[in-house]
Amino acid sequence: WTKTISDSLINQEAYDLQVTSSGDFLIVGYTETGEISASVSNQKDIFQLLLDSEGNIIWQPPNAIGFSIDNDIGHGVHVENDGYVIVGNTKSRPVGSTQYRSFIIKTNLYGSINSEFKTLFETEIDYMNFIRVLPDNNYLVSGTIVSDNIPNIYLLKLNYQNREIIWEKSFTDLQDSYCTGLEVENNEILILGTRRT
Repeated sequence: WTKTISDSLINQEAYDLQVTSSGDFLIVGYTETGEISASVSNQKDIFQLLLDSEGNIIWQPPNAIGFSIDNDIGHGVHVENDGYVIVGNTKSRPVGSTQYRSFIIKTNLYGSINSEFKTLFETEIDYMNFIRVLPDNNYLVSGTIVSDNIPNIYLLKLNYQNREIIWEKSFTDLQDSYCTGLEVENNEILILGTRRT
């Protein structure tokens, strides 16, 4: 089967899809709300959608998640028994920011936030786009950090309880590289990326 899920009045884009324990599909991305501000013509807010195995909508929150009147984009999702952990990128935090910052949040099983919004970095231009779970239940997050106008693939291990950084690694030997995928299987980490040469 194929499905098209659209709203003709606004742009929507999906970035990650994960399968729940019941075989449903959770999709995360962004939706443009059409709100106008001085800094952005169409505000992007986090978009979530749960489909059954036949592609029928189970739920779609009536309101996308937005933290301020600026761009908030959901990019990667991890499914847990009591909700979903989303990583993405925002210009809403800190208020007045002109650069993207990465965030991590937890929602309940119906897409409502039930944990504190947490930014992962304070000074860099960063785009954390993928989250997977490690065998010890902690989170592995990957993306790209731009420093001195040079992008590098970046990897974080986060504590699953408080989402604090356990360790982090920048692949500086692969300069001008962007992370485009992440998977964890059998204690091995696979990072997909692109590199400018």
